[in-house]
Amino acid sequence: MDSINTSTETIANVPTEPDARIPADAGYWLALSRLPGVGRATFLRILQAFKSPKDAWERSDTEWNEAEVSRGRLETHTERGEALVWARGQVDQLSKSRWSMVIYGGSGYPASLASLRYPPPYLFLLGEIPDPPALAIVGSRKVTEYGARVTRELAEDL
Repeated sequence: MDSINTSTETIANVPTEPDARIPADAGYWLALSRLPGVGRATFLRILQAFKSPKDAWERSDTEWNEAEVSRGRLETHTERGEALVWARGQVDQLSKSRWSMVIYGGSGYPASLASLRYPPPYLFLLGEIPDPPALAIVGSRKVTEYGARVTRELAEDL
């Protein structure tokens, strides 16, 4: 089992059994993107500065500063711990679902999205990404009951 470390705790981030639908380091991708101040532009800068989200997570504040990404502005220790707990829950839920996750730069990530100035770091998929043209339903983090119902109705008709 892989784990994510903070200075005072270790939290598992992936299921015991490997799952081809979920990158082995999915927890790092999710936890990093959950931190305050990490949007798509900052996430891309972090990926350019470090080998991977796991590598970035394990680096010191000094190394972050040298990469011109100030970790101090982005998080507190409490926020880091909360991001880890949240990420573990997301990976656990994903492993129990039919959904898969593709990461920027990884196999299956759409070239049309990778060419964006600030591409999404990862995508959750149900099914396969077809060759262009394609249609995607992009959701909100704070979906309303009405929005969820309408989205389901639209998706069922596709």
